Amino acid sequence: RYAGESEVRQQTKEGKPMSTSKAVNQLKGKWIYRSLVNDKTLNTPFANLQFGLGIIEFKKIAGGRILNASLNMGNNLILTIGGEIAREGGVTSLKWRGTGVAGSPTAGWIYDYQAYLSPKWKKATDKTPILIGSVLRVVAHGGAPAGVTGTFYMVKVA
Repeated sequence: RYAGESEVRQQTKEGKPMSTSKAVNQLKGKWIYRSLVNDKTLNTPFANLQFGLGIIEFKKIAGGRILNASLNMGNNLILTIGGEIAREGGVTSLKWRGTGVAGSPTAGWIYDYQAYLSPKWKKATDKTPILIGSVLRVVAHGGAPAGVTGTFYMVKVA
């Protein structure tokens, strides 16, 4: 079940619900996106694991929906994002689809994403919001096969 905007809430350290606008504002903005291929070989050089890198900007979130967002990977590699936000059992989750822009190098690309807002460590000195999740290439493109998965994390920067 996907929650409406009024149900998307975070808990403060006092255990009281934050206002909806504060919870949505925590997700809105720019995030650094980094993803890695799910490689099962321990000794694979870290540099060979990169799957994606860019900036995701959640511009408009309302009614439990991601209404205006994009992933910009530079060099005109842009995906348009739309999806849903849910809050269940104290966990905020997001599901979205990134689609390529017609007439650009990403035309025809489709990727699905699932993410969770990571809880904050009480004793952490940096309480920057973090999203963690997985990504699926839905359709093949440019010689890259469909069905490939990656693991990602996102760090809020603005």
